[in-house]
Amino acid sequence: MKPQHDKLARKVFGKPTYIADLLKNNTETNITAPLDLDNIQRLPNHNVGSGLRESISDMRFIVPVKGGNKNSLAMILTEHKSEPDDSLMLYVGDYLFDGWKAWFVNTGKRSLKQYPLPAPLLVILYNGKKPLSVKRFREIVTFIKGFERFIPDFEVLIIDLSLMKPQDFKGLPITKATLEALKYGGAGTITEHLSDIFANYNSVPLNNEVRENVQDIVEYAHSNDKDLNVNQIEQALEKVFPESEIKIMTSVMLRDVKAEGKAEAIVDFLKVRFHSVPKEMTEKIIDVKNTSKIKTLVKYAATCQTLDEFASKLK
Repeated sequence: MKPQHDKLARKVFGKPTYIADLLKNNTETNITAPLDLDNIQRLPNHNVGSGLRESISDMRFIVPVKGGNKNSLAMILTEHKSEPDDSLMLYVGDYLFDGWKAWFVNTGKRSLKQYPLPAPLLVILYNGKKPLSVKRFREIVTFIKGFERFIPDFEVLIIDLSLMKPQDFKGLPITKATLEALKYGGAGTITEHLSDIFANYNSVPLNNEVRENVQDIVEYAHSNDKDLNVNQIEQALEKVFPESEIKIMTSVMLRDVKAEGKAEAIVDFLKVRFHSVPKEMTEKIIDVKNTSKIKTLVKYAATCQTLDEFASKLK
């Protein structure tokens, strides 16, 4: 699994709003019809055992069942893959039982007869170049005649972006833009499709959530194509956000990535947004040499409402 693909997928679909939107609008209706996705909640971590992975803790949820009692629940476990993996079902099985343990520990329900485990919906979001083929447990366990009944078996719901067309993506602009970015990122053609990706924001009011998603997609595109330059990003954005600060924000972010730690661009951006930057703040920004922290400050500079708010993050 390539980290840059996984980072974008987790950043967006680790949020209840967008995993609900993904399932409502980009899967078979009959699968999610029983679920009250408007009331989906994140499933907390648990501290029992060492099997729980960070990758799944960001993408697992509890959702009520429509018309059911308060104990009628489903558990949605989402994992992302960017390349075929014969061991997929082994890890999904691990995620499943970790998720059940998390629910059991966090709720303190000790009677599984009275409080049965949530029904699982296992979702694989896949953006590899080749279609994903998932082997069942019965295909990856040694065959011994008479042992069939001891082998666990279950299905997974696969959202295979390699088989979907961009016009098939439905839902909120952030959902559609992210799916399209992952599709073209997996195919290695994201740079030539940036205008199409950002077109999902036509007529959408510019807010911090949109700013953050656009920047995440630009960062993701740059991780896929190190030759991606500021002019290409600006041209793609201008078709949707003419004269917007997002164009400047993206330019700053890319300059920062290539400048390997130079912070002057952040000061320039803050001046564009707030007209002036105090000398003391300028000096503190320039003193930052850590590339990772600079990238974080770029995001704060783009989303803060005031200079005082930015200053609180600079400490």
